[in-house]
Amino acid sequence: MGMLQKTDRLGKGSGKDKVVWQTHNRDWHWAYNWMLGGFFFGLFSLVIAGGQTLVSAYFLARVVVFCCLAGLVIPVKWYNRWWKFGTWEALMFNLLGVGPTVCGLLLCTNLFFHGSAITETLRVEDIELSRSTELQAKLLCDLEGDAWQAFPKVREVALPTHPNQVAQIKKLRITTAEGALGYPIWISTTPIMD
Repeated sequence: MGMLQKTDRLGKGSGKDKVVWQTHNRDWHWAYNWMLGGFFFGLFSLVIAGGQTLVSAYFLARVVVFCCLAGLVIPVKWYNRWWKFGTWEALMFNLLGVGPTVCGLLLCTNLFFHGSAITETLRVEDIELSRSTELQAKLLCDLEGDAWQAFPKVREVALPTHPNQVAQIKKLRITTAEGALGYPIWISTTPIMD
C-alpha cells in the first residue's frame, strides 16, 4: 500500500525546513490486484453460476478447494525466482488469486456455453410456502416421483397474484441444459395452470 514518506529538506540555505510528503508504492505488487479481483470474481461467479449449476454444494466446495490448492504443486522457489514471492505470498496468491479465478472461469464456462435446452413437464403433488418477504413470496412444489428433490431452487415458483391460482398449479415446466463441461444447468421453471 502507498506509504507517505518524508523527503529530504528543501530550501537549503534559506533557513527554512520545508518538508514535502510523497507517496511511494514500493510495497504494492501486481499480484495483490489479482488476489483482490480474483477473490471477488470467484465469489460472485460461485453465487451466480454455482447457483445455476445443478451439482451438490459438497461438489462445488471440492472444486473450489482443488482450484485453490492446485497451484501449490509448483515449488515455492520457482515463485521466488519468477515473481520474487516469499512462501506466504505464494500461498496467498494461490488461495485468493489463482484458485477463485480458475474456479470462476470453469463455472462461467459451464453456464454460458451450454447445449440445447431440455424441457420436461412434471405433475405437482403438493405445494407449500417456501419463503416470504415483503416484496415476494415463493412456493415450493413437490413433484411426482420426488423429481428434483435435491434442488429446491428448481422446484420454486413465485406466488400467483390471486390466492385461488395456487390451487390451479398442476404441473411445472422445468428447462435445463447440459453445460460445456458436462454438468447440467438450470434455465427456468414455469408453472402450468389448469
